[in-house]
Amino acid sequence: ADADADADADADADADDTGMGDADADDDPEPEDISGVYEGTFGVELSPDILPTTDECSGTVTFTVDEEAEVQIVGIGVCSFPEGGLVDTLTDGEVGPYEGDTEGTITGVNSGEGVILIPLGEGLGDLEAAWSGEFGLDTFDGDFEGELVVDGTDFGFPLDITIGYEGEFETVKISELPEDSEDSEDSEDTEDSEDTEDSEGDGM
Repeated sequence: ADADADADADADADADDTGMGDADADDDPEPEDISGVYEGTFGVELSPDILPTTDECSGTVTFTVDEEAEVQIVGIGVCSFPEGGLVDTLTDGEVGPYEGDTEGTITGVNSGEGVILIPLGEGLGDLEAAWSGEFGLDTFDGDFEGELVVDGTDFGFPLDITIGYEGEFETVKISELPEDSEDSEDSEDTEDSEDTEDSEGDGM
């Protein structure tokens, strides 16, 4: 009995040393195929350094992910700020919608990264930031952060305004990639040439 107890203790110790037991239990399953079309929401919260308030541009985003493409991740989004908020006040009602786009690269089995660009108008300028994302089982989520420095005199302040921002997106896979239109056109051209050859053969 003592020998069996010692053997069990040694086995438990070995499992703890390697961490295999915990790793197998805690690791999420990796996605088998991340290529596809993803849709969901995204938001960017702005926090100016001179005012105790925040404002958020919220909206929707669509990603097309193709592991075999030259540009593997392409995203297009649109968002708006609420009426009566900070941006509404500073820009005299220019709350959006603002359109943004991004291109990215798949960097691992379940990860990607890229740069997002959202032009926020003449006063606020362009929001451009690096993002990182993670693929799950039919999901693609990510975040980004940074700062905008704008001319405060445009808004009645004597100094530059530093606006910190934090953004995130959450999407789900809604479909596989659409069929390549060029392949369809090539197929149609091949069929047309075969029909022409057949008709010429019949004529002879």
